Amino acid sequence: MQKLNNNINANRFNAAEQTYLNNVIAQFGDTTFLTKTPTEIEIIKQIIGALPVGSLLDNQGNPAKKQLTHYIQDALNYTDLRNKFYPKYFRKIGIKSCVYCNSQLTVAISKKKNKIDARFEVDHHDPKSQFPYLSISLFNLYPCCSSVIKGKVQHL
Repeated sequence: MQKLNNNINANRFNAAEQTYLNNVIAQFGDTTFLTKTPTEIEIIKQIIGALPVGSLLDNQGNPAKKQLTHYIQDALNYTDLRNKFYPKYFRKIGIKSCVYCNSQLTVAISKKKNKIDARFEVDHHDPKSQFPYLSISLFNLYPCCSSVIKGKVQHL
């Protein structure tokens, strides 16, 4: 959260965004945030709310490439958790199939420039675009097949 404090102090955010970030930081003072129950998450959502509408602007007044949601996900170390912690966690608890269709493994394999990448796909119950502070909560993540992520599967 120190990263967020530094960005607040650098005046990168408007008043609504600063208030929002201060509320997020206050909630993350509790080190058990990662494992909050769904009921506790709903209470936190009521306290913090969704991401303020609007986008960050760069020095020329154009929308910035790095949005508020990205600052929060960076501060929470989302990418590292997604690549290292979650695969081990889902493997340890024995989840191997999509929670929606139950037909595929939740590992997505891709090939870019002759490099093969395999990673677990997860769906966020509360979208990280609106609730980036929930992007790492275990109760907000559902292992799923890559077809669900790409919107190709229609569930009954």
